[in-house]
Amino acid sequence: MAIKTMTVPTGGGLYTEGWHELKITKAEYGIWKSPKGEAKRYIDLWFEKYPENSNLRVYEAKNKETGEEFKIAKLF
Repeated sequence: MAIKTMTVPTGGGLYTEGWHELKITKAEYGIWKSPKGEAKRYIDLWFEKYPENSNLRVYEAKNKETGEEFKIAKLF
Protein backbone atom coordinates (compact mmCIF):
# COMPACT_ATOMS: atom_id res chain seq x y z
CA MET A 1 0.00 0.00 0.00
CA ALA A 2 1.33 3.44 -0.87
CA ILE A 3 1.71 6.08 1.81
CA LYS A 4 0.64 9.61 0.99
CA THR A 5 2.58 12.41 2.65
CA MET A 6 1.99 16.12 2.42
CA THR A 7 3.43 19.21 4.02
CA VAL A 8 1.04 20.89 6.42
CA PRO A 9 1.55 24.62 6.91
CA THR A 10 1.18 26.08 10.38
CA GLY A 11 -0.88 29.10 11.29
CA GLY A 12 -4.24 28.86 9.54
CA GLY A 13 -5.32 28.07 6.04
CA LEU A 14 -7.18 25.03 4.75
CA TYR A 15 -5.24 22.52 6.79
CA THR A 16 -5.90 23.63 10.37
CA GLU A 17 -6.63 21.06 13.06
CA GLY A 18 -10.15 19.91 13.77
CA TRP A 19 -13.25 19.00 11.77
CA HIS A 20 -14.06 20.86 8.57
CA GLU A 21 -17.14 20.85 6.38
CA LEU A 22 -16.18 20.35 2.74
CA LYS A 23 -18.13 20.46 -0.49
CA ILE A 24 -17.63 17.42 -2.74
CA THR A 25 -16.86 18.60 -6.27
CA LYS A 26 -16.39 15.23 -7.95
CA ALA A 27 -16.98 11.56 -7.14
CA GLU A 28 -16.00 8.49 -9.17
CA TYR A 29 -16.60 4.80 -8.56
CA GLY A 30 -13.95 2.23 -9.37
CA ILE A 31 -12.89 -1.35 -8.80
CA TRP A 32 -9.61 -2.32 -7.15
CA LYS A 33 -8.24 -5.78 -7.89
CA SER A 34 -5.94 -7.41 -5.35
CA PRO A 35 -2.92 -9.50 -6.35
CA LYS A 36 -5.03 -12.55 -5.42
CA GLY A 37 -7.64 -11.54 -8.01
CA GLU A 38 -10.26 -10.35 -5.52
CA ALA A 39 -12.20 -7.25 -6.56
CA LYS A 40 -13.38 -4.47 -4.24
CA ARG A 41 -15.45 -1.48 -5.20
CA TYR A 42 -14.44 1.99 -4.02
CA ILE A 43 -15.43 5.62 -4.42
CA ASP A 44 -12.98 8.52 -4.83
CA LEU A 45 -14.06 11.97 -3.63
CA TRP A 46 -12.54 15.37 -4.44
CA PHE A 47 -13.23 18.55 -2.48
CA GLU A 48 -13.73 22.23 -3.30
CA LYS A 49 -10.65 24.43 -2.68
CA TYR A 50 -8.41 21.42 -2.07
CA PRO A 51 -5.76 20.19 -4.53
CA GLU A 52 -6.54 17.25 -6.83
CA ASN A 53 -4.09 15.04 -4.92
CA SER A 54 -6.02 15.54 -1.65
CA ASN A 55 -8.81 13.14 -2.50
CA LEU A 56 -10.49 10.56 -0.29
CA ARG A 57 -10.91 6.91 -1.28
CA VAL A 58 -13.45 4.77 0.58
CA TYR A 59 -13.44 1.00 0.00
CA GLU A 60 -16.54 -1.15 0.33
CA ALA A 61 -17.03 -3.34 3.38
CA LYS A 62 -19.78 -5.91 3.70
CA ASN A 63 -21.54 -7.48 6.66
CA LYS A 64 -20.49 -11.15 6.66
CA GLU A 65 -23.94 -12.37 7.72
CA THR A 66 -26.23 -10.27 5.50
CA GLY A 67 -23.87 -9.27 2.68
CA GLU A 68 -25.01 -5.65 3.11
CA GLU A 69 -22.43 -3.02 2.11
CA PHE A 70 -21.99 -0.38 4.83
CA LYS A 71 -18.82 1.73 4.32
CA ILE A 72 -19.67 3.51 1.06
CA ALA A 73 -23.34 3.67 2.11
CA LYS A 74 -22.41 5.73 5.20
CA LEU A 75 -21.24 8.56 2.93
CA PHE A 76 -24.83 9.11 1.86
